Amino acid sequence: MKIAVCQYDAKWEDKEENKGRIETLLAKYPRRAEIDWLIFPEMTLSGFTMKKAVSELSAEDHAFFSGLAAEHEFNVSYGGVEKGCNNLITLNRKGRRVNTYSKIHLYAFGGEDKEYKAGAGLEVFELDGLRVAPAVCFDLRFPYLFWNRAEKADIYVVIAAWPKKRAEHWMTLLRARAV
Repeated sequence: MKIAVCQYDAKWEDKEENKGRIETLLAKYPRRAEIDWLIFPEMTLSGFTMKKAVSELSAEDHAFFSGLAAEHEFNVSYGGVEKGCNNLITLNRKGRRVNTYSKIHLYAFGGEDKEYKAGAGLEVFELDGLRVAPAVCFDLRFPYLFWNRAEKADIYVVIAAWPKKRAEHWMTLLRARAV
């Protein structure tokens, strides 16, 4: 499976601008036909914000990602808020939802725990024959989430909106969870 990760310079709290930026990036990528799974960051369209009115995904937002998946015939994972939960949503190649994972550990230092609801499920789902264990951002700091699914999963997918100044922490924790 060929996995592409889209990290882009999102315009803070501007979903429509960010949809345009994503479309432009995809149009410029010469090997997009080779992608099996395209993964976007946490709160993909809004950036990491505590404004629920901005971060909550609309039907049009979902249709945007569903359209990308169906048009390009690749799986898509993206982040956004639904019903007050910070989610990682995965669509199949036809643009149909196959999984929704709600972030369990909310980032209290940023006030996320005051604005959003925590998820509860330790899930593993199947995508193109792979058993996938999803996680979002601060979940990465809790090893039990990974230990408890190690024998059930083939791959972990962790999306986040970590600041650049903590990139070394991010990489260290990712490596630790992979062991």
